[in-house]
Amino acid sequence: MPRWKRKEKPLTSATGPQILSTTAGETGRSKSEPHSIALTSLRAVSGEIYNAAEAQRLAKQHAEFGPLGDPSHLYVSKHSGGEIPDPILDEPPYFTALTTYISFLVLIFLGHFHDFCDKYFRSHTYKHLRPQNGYASLYSDFESFYTRRMKRRINDCFERPTTGVPGRYITLLDQQSDDKLHFRLTGTTTDTLNLSSYNYLGFAQSEGPCSDLAEETIRQNGITMAGSVAEPGTPQLHAEVEQQVARFVGKEDAIVFSMGFVTNATIFPALMDKGCLILSDELNHASIRFGARLSGAAIQVFAHNNMADLERRL
Repeated sequence: MPRWKRKEKPLTSATGPQILSTTAGETGRSKSEPHSIALTSLRAVSGEIYNAAEAQRLAKQHAEFGPLGDPSHLYVSKHSGGEIPDPILDEPPYFTALTTYISFLVLIFLGHFHDFCDKYFRSHTYKHLRPQNGYASLYSDFESFYTRRMKRRINDCFERPTTGVPGRYITLLDQQSDDKLHFRLTGTTTDTLNLSSYNYLGFAQSEGPCSDLAEETIRQNGITMAGSVAEPGTPQLHAEVEQQVARFVGKEDAIVFSMGFVTNATIFPALMDKGCLILSDELNHASIRFGARLSGAAIQVFAHNNMADLERRL
């Protein structure tokens, strides 16, 4: 039985050791004070008693993989009814916006100044942007200006190599550079918070409910259908999830697509054809515009969220 399905047991006893905090200075706790975060995490998956080192390891593991077996990990959001308030838009202060634009202007000016100096005084560094042996360069100095003069300055911030599972935390491979162009690994790593990842459902994890259920499903249903629904037929799992979606939204039936772009790109040709009219917001996603063009229907574009313009088109 998976660990997160086991019944809860008391984590402490009169004689057994307790889970302790890892450092004396961490959030003001002493070494003898129980670590509440570790307790909360461990309660979701096991009822055994651990020493401080084991508790620290498991608490970090649970912070990475996020077990959802305990109610303390779950959050339910619902609207109580009434009018939905307007969203709060956080606009930056004028000083912040102004200094940011000034900084960009300074970088652009310095970039063009360096290009001018390299073109006439350091031609060997500008050679790849000039025609050579009768062949034009792959890209012009203007096309590559942003990459060469601005992006490379911050490569170490946004192009960090990672290792391991992208859970709540992600492990970065530390690197060094002398010219912001060539990097070398130092052999060390840094654990950081993962604020941007497609692993928000935990599918990339190597242990826990998602991976165990995926393994069990693969053993029962195989790895793939080896084709679209139109060829090998609709699998039982596909039919079940469509029925569940239909029950959730209160409809008779539902259709599940593999991704959002495909949904919009394929549903419009099924609903519309020549002789139909599609009124499309000018800022609609590319998938909507693509599907509308595939349908062959006439398309009229109205100004974004402008009901007066929409009424005129109608």
